[in-house]
Amino acid sequence: MSQYRTIKELVIETCKSEDGPFPSYETLTELVKRHFPNSKWQKTHYAWYKSKITTGKISVPGKSPAPRFPEIRNQAKTVIDRSIGNFDIAGKTLQNRYRILRKLGRGGMGEVFEAIDERLRTRVAVKRRSISEGLRDAFEREACLLANLNHPAIPVVSDYFFDGKDQFLVMRFVDGPDFAERLRTNHTHFELKEVLKWTDQMLDALEYLHSHSPPILHRDIKPANLKLGNTGQLILLDFGLAKGALGQMSTLVNDASVLGYTRNYAPLEQILGLPTDARSDLYALSATLYHLLARVSPTDSAERHYALDQGKPDPLELVSTHNPGIGVSLAGILTKGLALRSNDRYQSARDLREDLKTVADEIANLEQEIHQPVRRCRIRFIMRGKVIHTSPEYNSSNSWSKIIAYARSARGGAPAHLPIEAAAVPQIFTERGWADSDDD
Repeated sequence: MSQYRTIKELVIETCKSEDGPFPSYETLTELVKRHFPNSKWQKTHYAWYKSKITTGKISVPGKSPAPRFPEIRNQAKTVIDRSIGNFDIAGKTLQNRYRILRKLGRGGMGEVFEAIDERLRTRVAVKRRSISEGLRDAFEREACLLANLNHPAIPVVSDYFFDGKDQFLVMRFVDGPDFAERLRTNHTHFELKEVLKWTDQMLDALEYLHSHSPPILHRDIKPANLKLGNTGQLILLDFGLAKGALGQMSTLVNDASVLGYTRNYAPLEQILGLPTDARSDLYALSATLYHLLARVSPTDSAERHYALDQGKPDPLELVSTHNPGIGVSLAGILTKGLALRSNDRYQSARDLREDLKTVADEIANLEQEIHQPVRRCRIRFIMRGKVIHTSPEYNSSNSWSKIIAYARSARGGAPAHLPIEAAAVPQIFTERGWADSDDD
């Protein structure tokens, strides 16, 4: 009989006796099989416990959470074995050309600075990363790969150089807040039309990247890696995680990432260290789209898989749970994009783009319809999928937009406590609900 009541207790006690932040998969698997021979222990369970303990969500007495450096998953499986130097380069001039103005951000093994290119008199972003000596050639190849990309959503890499064990990439500077910051400061949902336009721009960039042979993968798509340019063009940042024909690696990790990815946006295969492909980027894009629409990040894939393995429902909520303005079609598209099995997802950026374009076209057509005259109609107020009030019948030549304006001002006979924001045109959703009609 085991001395431990649960696997969780076993994992915590094992972590207390380990020198590192978390025991290896082999060590923990052997212990679980010894004490709980009938358990269905898998890599997914290991990844889940590792995530919870290294991030501090499950506490281990006497230990502080300490994220580990990631592996570079190429053929040699080389480990980046040291963090970037602690010295600050702000105010210095590198290569007699790049005058560093300020630090923009810092991650586990990388920093990004705003700088002035003294030769061209332009603002640039300078990314510093620390590398092992054996990876110098690989990083040089990756810099050349990124420098040869040509797409409006991808910042141009204009230069690279080395200083000791530090590698520097110079690229176009994109001013303004990223979308993680926009989500923090924007207290209402983004307009659906705008989000679909940004997503189309992202998918256009992924079509371009994935069309290379072999495909170039970004591997860390998330709101923090997206910005809007001055012309309204979405910019996809941080190709330090790009995996392509030359690099074949995962490099920069930031403070919110574990093992070279960001959990809430990473597909299961990436969390488990299995091979990734274009469908992995599509999962991350779908997770990002979910966050932009719902204003909450989706449940991470390892936690979802663990729940399903335990016979529990998938904890991922429909996006419409957080934003009732999302229709059934779009919610279904996101559910498919966030499928745990890559074979169940969209197989290409083009396929996903086409389905989203259909939704965008439907919205545009409905917006035109609301300005057309309506002969006879009735508005139903629907909250959480249930009809809670039906207005009197309208006999009018007014357009839908005028009828809705009337409903909002006179409440159309609706109970006084009913939030009038629930009134909207059929299939045109608002933040708090929607209304259907019996127009004939």
